[in-house]
Amino acid sequence: MRLSAFVSTTALFCIPLMFGQQSRSSDIHDVSIHAQTGIDALLSLGQLYNRPLGIVGSDKSILAPTLSVQVSQAQFADVLARVMSQLSKYEAHEVQGVVLIQPLNRDVATERLFTMVLPNFDSETKATLTELADLLWMDVELRVDPSIRGFAGIRHETDFKEFQPIHLVDVTVEDVLNELVRRRRSAAWVGFSAPEVLTGVQRERLWSIVSYEDPPVPVENLCCLNRTSLSAAQSK
Repeated sequence: MRLSAFVSTTALFCIPLMFGQQSRSSDIHDVSIHAQTGIDALLSLGQLYNRPLGIVGSDKSILAPTLSVQVSQAQFADVLARVMSQLSKYEAHEVQGVVLIQPLNRDVATERLFTMVLPNFDSETKATLTELADLLWMDVELRVDPSIRGFAGIRHETDFKEFQPIHLVDVTVEDVLNELVRRRRSAAWVGFSAPEVLTGVQRERLWSIVSYEDPPVPVENLCCLNRTSLSAAQSK
């Protein structure tokens, strides 16, 4: 493997929010969210209900700490509807088991990044989520600039679960990220607003993989959401 060194009004139910699974008693929780960003609120829900998520946070409204939800004994779909009703510039839908939250209108650079088609994605050996996220980044960089001869960086990870080799053909960057969190289940990917030029941009500036904890922990303690990237996206 090529690794470097390193929900209370009628409007709420306009969203198709069954998301593929019949509810179980374990899927019902009390939820208390106060003045959080949309990304933090969504990650809290993903962790609490153990649902894989994909979040494209390119519209900075999702970074405003204004979202609050208070509900007792609620299912995931109901709470998600409440959250989405406060994110007017975003939509949510399910893609083969992964709940994807993205802006109604993605900017051109971000759309170009996450819809970029890769001829193949091969991990070849067992790898962790972070290693796979880095491998995807290398594939993207090589797709943009085939003359690249090497990669260097520092890796931070606490989720050491390894996956069997992965082989995907003719997939987008978004497809690969969805597949990674689908296989892990207890995880989400968070994409950021992409720059116009991708060459030389570090992976943490483009997307992060977040691993949930059981029992749930505060979002700020989850590995490995890059807060620097969030701050950069918010300042754009």
